[in-house]
Amino acid sequence: MCISNGLFSPTWKNPADFPMLRECLQLSVTNHATAHTRNVGNKLKKGVKQERIKSKLNYKNIIILIIGGIVASIVSYNLTNNALSNDNPQIVGIIFGLIFGLIGAICFYSIYNLDVLILSSDKLEINTIFGDQKKIIYLNEILSFNEVEKESKYNKWKDLTIFTSNSKFKISSSNFENYDSLKNKLTSGKRRNLELELEWVRKSNRKFGIGFLIVGILFSVFFYNLYRNENKELNTEDITTIKGKIINDVEIEKGTKGKRSIEIRIEEHPEFIFTLSGNSYYASNSKNYVSKAKKGDLISLDIETEIYLKKLTEEKELELWDKIINYDIIPVYGLKDNNYKYLTLEKYNNKRKEDASWTWWFLTLICVSLIGGGIWFLWRSKTPVANNV
Repeated sequence: MCISNGLFSPTWKNPADFPMLRECLQLSVTNHATAHTRNVGNKLKKGVKQERIKSKLNYKNIIILIIGGIVASIVSYNLTNNALSNDNPQIVGIIFGLIFGLIGAICFYSIYNLDVLILSSDKLEINTIFGDQKKIIYLNEILSFNEVEKESKYNKWKDLTIFTSNSKFKISSSNFENYDSLKNKLTSGKRRNLELELEWVRKSNRKFGIGFLIVGILFSVFFYNLYRNENKELNTEDITTIKGKIINDVEIEKGTKGKRSIEIRIEEHPEFIFTLSGNSYYASNSKNYVSKAKKGDLISLDIETEIYLKKLTEEKELELWDKIINYDIIPVYGLKDNNYKYLTLEKYNNKRKEDASWTWWFLTLICVSLIGGGIWFLWRSKTPVANNV
């Protein structure tokens, strides 16, 4: 340091030569660089976070599954419990109980198995709704995709399928509210596989065709046997008359699709329900009878002699079919009290003949439609692929 011309003048021309100043400059530069790097890192992290897309589940489907599972389970329990409460377990109740139980189980399993998708810049993670990982697909492994529009009576949706070299994965717009965002990210730069979409149409037609044919043939056999058994003409020698005292409130029962019936219980055979349904109900003067009938009244009922011997007197051995199908139900073909005949065998047979013709044609139309539909779908599956679109 020196004094020149009365002025103070430093001898260090370069400020960096001053040790303390040099340290301050270094600290300042280092802190600035660190802060800048941290900001850049934060921005990069934010950028990565913004690229992640998480699927938004359609919660309407979840609510439907929950309600469906609960209702199906309750129905299953009631049907099975009622079917097993009888001395002779009723196979129809057990079968339908198992069916509804299976439906309930499927609903609850479907909730657990719902796909939750997390789509990042390089991969697609597929998890369960509870966070269990099911699968990972790396985006660079996706070779192609296809998208198929589907339609039911109440809804329309799209199914997107992505293909890798050794697997495929399907995403449905009915399950995800942000389906389009997921689709755009997954299919960006990928080839659309139209050949597989057309092949899907052919396979669908083939499945529908086989399904319709099987159902049509089974319905034909079932309806034929039902028609033959339910509409057989009864003669007086096929009928036995029993008498009893009414122990229930007699009412017109309303069933599905407008069907009506009357149930009668009598003191002499309280374990059985004597019913007027189908042709027996419509051939009877049902409203007149219900308006007059009350507990304690004496009534005469005409039932089949074979049922009388098997169920009431037990003189004949019950067959397995008798035990497991509507064991406690006994059809009535004649009904009278001390004053009036509400149903006669003659009226029943006349009503049966009246309904036989249109019933036959109706059942035939259903079976022909199912089988014809099956043949048509199979024909569509055999035509050139391009014609199926």
